[in-house]
Amino acid sequence: MTTNTVVITETQVNVTNVGEQGVAGPNTILNKSVVDGTVSVNNSLLVYNSSSDKWVSTVVPVGLTISGGSF
Repeated sequence: MTTNTVVITETQVNVTNVGEQGVAGPNTILNKSVVDGTVSVNNSLLVYNSSSDKWVSTVVPVGLTISGGSF
């Protein structure tokens, strides 16, 4: 849901746009909750920790390998 409001007076214009980021839906990825894995730091990654069985936010991933192929 998005709410847009524009208020115009003789001296100013106020624009308010309130919405949600991303698609609304369940808070799970691969049937695991992401409720406790909220990303609150810039440049964070949301990664799954199989030891704790939870998604966690981190800026220092451990044991992460990403293969991007050849470009």
